[in-house]
Amino acid sequence: MKASPARYLHGPNALTYIAILAGLLTVFFAQEFGNPGLAGIMIGLACLADSFDGAFARLFRRTDLQKKFGAQLDSLSDAMVFGALPVATELIFLDFPSLSVQLLWLGAALIYMIAVVTRLGCFDVEQAGSDNFVGLPTTIAGMFWCAHWLGYPMAPSSTLFLALLACAMLAPLRIPRMGRLGLVILLVSVIILITAHTEMLLTAY
Repeated sequence: MKASPARYLHGPNALTYIAILAGLLTVFFAQEFGNPGLAGIMIGLACLADSFDGAFARLFRRTDLQKKFGAQLDSLSDAMVFGALPVATELIFLDFPSLSVQLLWLGAALIYMIAVVTRLGCFDVEQAGSDNFVGLPTTIAGMFWCAHWLGYPMAPSSTLFLALLACAMLAPLRIPRMGRLGLVILLVSVIILITAHTEMLLTAY
């Protein structure tokens, strides 16, 4: 009898599950309140959780199988939290002036999501353990989403935004892995973005 997949629900993956929760709340708050502020805060929190989930997992004693599962879970989480869920959130905010603009946006959204899963798959096959990322990391894409939602997005700018992110993910750009200084810069950047969203919320209400 095969063991249940539930055996992988353990402590080292807690931050990854928190990132998934934050991604889900991104869509929920956008739908319930229609304000990019709360969505931006949630995607910012997801960026923080995703940035430190590996370091958090290493605090635990894990088997080789658990480590492999953690790596796969991280990619699957990134595909949802920084791929499909922001696109679904964006759709809530947009008004399309015509069918042609709507189709262009849908095409850009599809290209973006294909770029996300392609880059993550390439990372798992070729880049895991290397000193560099190739293509824009999904966590950094999440930061761009957070910045993008500081204003109310419009369909034409959203279409361009999706296309540019897709190109950046698939481009042969070598980006060094973040050391401690890089993580500090990322942490400060996300905190600044979350603060800006909080101020936007306070102004709105």
